[in-house]
Amino acid sequence: MLEYIASTGTPSGSFLEIDAIPNTYNSLYISGVMSCSGTTVGDAYMRFNTVTTSTYNFVFGGERDGGTNVSYTSSTNEGKFGRLPDDDMNVGFVYAPVWMDIFAYRGDQPGNAGWYSLASFVDTTTTSQNQFYSGWYTEDSTADITKIQFITSQGAWDSDTEFHLYGRTTS
Repeated sequence: MLEYIASTGTPSGSFLEIDAIPNTYNSLYISGVMSCSGTTVGDAYMRFNTVTTSTYNFVFGGERDGGTNVSYTSSTNEGKFGRLPDDDMNVGFVYAPVWMDIFAYRGDQPGNAGWYSLASFVDTTTTSQNQFYSGWYTEDSTADITKIQFITSQGAWDSDTEFHLYGRTTS
């Protein structure tokens, strides 16, 4: 069962965040829609507990701009979880829906925190994204994740961007 925890507020430049995440759930689930005010397609990243060291690793793949794209990135300063449309596409109100699971987010759970996400959108046949992401966080595995910062690589978050956080219970 999912229980609502919080949503992001009004975007502040390239950052959005959810703070004070309780450690009472088995895992976390995020849903939302996103786009950026940049002039090119942007990447969506996140940071846990404002950690900016090279402790994020991720794999992504799927269809991208009419072709197949697969990549592995290790030891970066934030974890990638999606691609998002830019301002030119927003004229037609194109948004990328995103769904993400975060597991082992509590310090008392075995292993390191990780995520699995899907973010996709289509503007034209040459600008389309349908990519899956999987990643893990190698920071201190005994610390709870209590904050998630969402970051766009291009411009700022569009004013209609929002993320909703839920906790997964056993009942």
